[in-house]
Amino acid sequence: MTRRILITIPVDDQVKDELNKQFPDFEVSTVIEDDYPEELLLDTEVYVSFRCHKDILNKAPHVRWIQSLRSGLDGLPLDEIHKKNILLTSAQGIHKEVMTEYVMGAMILASRNWHQMFYNQVQRKWDRMPYQGHIHEAVVGILGLGNVGRSIAKMAKQFGMKVIGTKKNYEEMEFVDEIFLPVDIGEIFKRSDYVINLIPLTDDTKGMINGDLFRLMPSNACFISIGRGATINEADLTKALQNETMRMAILDVFEEEPLPKEHPFWDLKNVIITPHVSGSSSEYFRMAYDLFYFNLEEYVHGRFDKMRNLIQFEK
Repeated sequence: MTRRILITIPVDDQVKDELNKQFPDFEVSTVIEDDYPEELLLDTEVYVSFRCHKDILNKAPHVRWIQSLRSGLDGLPLDEIHKKNILLTSAQGIHKEVMTEYVMGAMILASRNWHQMFYNQVQRKWDRMPYQGHIHEAVVGILGLGNVGRSIAKMAKQFGMKVIGTKKNYEEMEFVDEIFLPVDIGEIFKRSDYVINLIPLTDDTKGMINGDLFRLMPSNACFISIGRGATINEADLTKALQNETMRMAILDVFEEEPLPKEHPFWDLKNVIITPHVSGSSSEYFRMAYDLFYFNLEEYVHGRFDKMRNLIQFEK
């Protein structure tokens, strides 16, 4: 039987040729996600994708390893994957550079009020009054000092910012001035000019960022969300923005995506909406390729415990 690697994003021929050459026991197929002949799933052993539904697992009886191209695990049928003894690895860490660039750009845009000036340009309006601040010496509060959070901290320091953040376990960390435990998250909102939401979605974090926290923010502060939309109580955030409890928000992730056309966020002039692109790049698979190649090498030699970002289900 063919041993198939099925990759559900576009991959250039050079990458496919290299994989075929280095791993001749496998046949590499690349297709657009959710748009491929079901017969490809019948002999798929390695599945590389952003998404994996329970229905896919039922149609792919020989899958032994899933390389998710996402950093988070929400939306994956974890119980089913575990029950079928399928290996699961995530793409945690590969997005850190592009997400860091997104956040730094967002903070600079917000500090200089570029969104207001773009709006004025469309109206052919010359107005030198929009607020002009700077991020130098401003305080950035990072909710979640994982791979991306640490990368943001490092870059923020290059701009002369003060960095504070939350982490499950307290430890000194380079480029971070102060660390708070999640129970003290209110201190981040109270003391930050820019709050960066990187919190993953779990049963405990759903809706945890709410009005009580927004009310702690300085009136000139900005909230930037690139973690998971469902960690935010969107009704509370809408109210805080309408009441100008904070100056503005830049939102890349939402509880429901695409964001419904009737959602009040669309009508708020102090909100910038981006369509879940903070981790996107035209070079996405190139960023993921080194991780996948390393894991594939370990997989074919049976060194499963050495695979990077291997999910330990028992934990």
